[in-house]
Amino acid sequence: MYSLSFSTLMPTNANAMKIYYLHSNQQFLGPYSLDEVRCQSIKEEDLIWKDGTADWVPASALEEFACMFKPAKYLPNLVNEYNGRKSGSFLGRFLGL
Repeated sequence: MYSLSFSTLMPTNANAMKIYYLHSNQQFLGPYSLDEVRCQSIKEEDLIWKDGTADWVPASALEEFACMFKPAKYLPNLVNEYNGRKSGSFLGRFLGL
């Protein structure tokens, strides 16, 4: 005989909980988990509702999705550092840069 407790039915990973709803292309979609929403091709202006928000908000306004629309702050520094060092570094010489 098997026993099943309530705790085994609940996702242990918060990202797996289906708490997000989307309003995109005139359609209401969901519920989705955080990971499922991140796999969607959503736009900044697509509206998302989750438990705890007073109303539908643009995807770019939620912290967990903002990174999908705004480039990392440090990316230009990495590019400049790479461009400045590529010819003088071992890797740059090795790759013929």
